[in-house]
Amino acid sequence: MAQYDVVIIGGGPGGYNAGIRAGQLGLKAAVVEKRGTLGGTCLNVGCIPSKALLHASELYAQANTEFATLGIEVTPRLNLPQMMQQKTESVTALTKGIEFLFKKNKVDWIKGAGKITGAGKVEVTAEDGAVTTLEAKNIVIAT
Repeated sequence: MAQYDVVIIGGGPGGYNAGIRAGQLGLKAAVVEKRGTLGGTCLNVGCIPSKALLHASELYAQANTEFATLGIEVTPRLNLPQMMQQKTESVTALTKGIEFLFKKNKVDWIKGAGKITGAGKVEVTAEDGAVTTLEAKNIVIAT
């Protein structure tokens, strides 16, 4: 049974920041996350991807309406697959950045769904159904 000073359930903005800070403070820390990437809903499918697409859409609109007044004549064409690829690349760069900070600060990323099963015990069920129990002095719920 793996033992930690702190186990954080949830790898979103609260959880990954808590894990990184715990590592910086010298604690043996693990973050349990069921998603295949860190960052939570905001980074993976919510705020960040939406903002990337919104930014590209705003630039497209400006090219169609405002550029001519500046003396720039263009006929923009929307390339949706490229726009989606750029959004995906932005999200990937940010999630890889979190992974880098985990490694730098010696934070373990435990992939799977976590649940508290008793005092100081977190059970993690991996995607393949394998179950692991972690022992922790402290547990943070950041789901």
